[in-house]
Amino acid sequence: MSSYKKIPLGEVASYINGYAFKPVDWGKNGLPIIRIQNLTDENKEFNYYEGNFDKKYLIKRGDILISWSASLGVYKWNKNDAILNQHIFKVVFDKIQVDKKYYFFALKKILKEAIKNTHGSTMKHITRPQFEKILFPFYELEKQKKIAKILENISNIIEKKKQKLQEYELLSKCLFSFATKRARTLLLSEVADITMGQSPDSKYYNTLKEGLPFFQGKTEFGENYIKEIKYYCSCPLKIAEENSILMSVRAPVGTVNISKVRCCIGRGLAAIIPKKIEMLYLFFALKNLEKEIERKGVGSTFKAITKKDIEKIEIPIIEIKDQVDFVNRILKIEKSKFEIQKSIEETQKLFDSLMEKYFG
Repeated sequence: MSSYKKIPLGEVASYINGYAFKPVDWGKNGLPIIRIQNLTDENKEFNYYEGNFDKKYLIKRGDILISWSASLGVYKWNKNDAILNQHIFKVVFDKIQVDKKYYFFALKKILKEAIKNTHGSTMKHITRPQFEKILFPFYELEKQKKIAKILENISNIIEKKKQKLQEYELLSKCLFSFATKRARTLLLSEVADITMGQSPDSKYYNTLKEGLPFFQGKTEFGENYIKEIKYYCSCPLKIAEENSILMSVRAPVGTVNISKVRCCIGRGLAAIIPKKIEMLYLFFALKNLEKEIERKGVGSTFKAITKKDIEKIEIPIIEIKDQVDFVNRILKIEKSKFEIQKSIEETQKLFDSLMEKYFG
């Protein structure tokens, strides 16, 4: 039977904090400086440093990094050599025998609890003494490797399924591009009626199903259809009819969903009612134009889009029979996406239950 105990993280490994690079140190050449932003956002541009530095700040492919300020989390470094900035620990396994993969999965679980103990009004952080006192679930090395292998296999399955979803997303975009390559364009106002939402007084909101379902923004949006009804309104001001396309018009701008029910819409939404165009064709056209619509949003605090801007959205128009054919093709893809998404959720539940079993 495998031995098991919990020991403080400070007894498991050493943690090297990064160097406090200043903006004057940044450049366009040399090794990339890894800041928290580069861990949490893969598209974040790197700053570089080409001077001399202490080699203890060097990180290599396969190193495990822990951000302890602003965004507490554990990350695998899977890129080339770089230099570690402050507020990030590099984990050095120099104390006891620990499998790297096991450590990574364990930290993903136990840091969720540690987040509750972070503090700071502007920048959330955890101190090194706090971090090193966090208890780590420790098994003998062979048991660690077995656990890590199981979790890695399931994690890889989830990732492959997510990649498949992305492939279907790309296929949808390609089909739309191919179907509309010779399309003429009309303004959205020419193919649909647009109603901007207006929020009733909050005293008319309820959860007792009195009045019409009420949607304020994209909170209840699903992949294509509204996923749930949380609130109702007994005195609606702006109404969207059944099978209306709802567009988010305030932070974020451009996201669309379909409401299967007649509903009340708040100022975060606009209702789009197709005329002389297939509803699902228009919906998928707007989904494909989402990024373009998002760029139309303006505002310093949060982005918003006006009715005039919505009316001027250019919709590619093809023959009705071609619209129907396009929709039928997309619906087959959507069915496959739904099945994959459901499989991902079920596999994720298994993964989460095992994480709780091993590290809870």
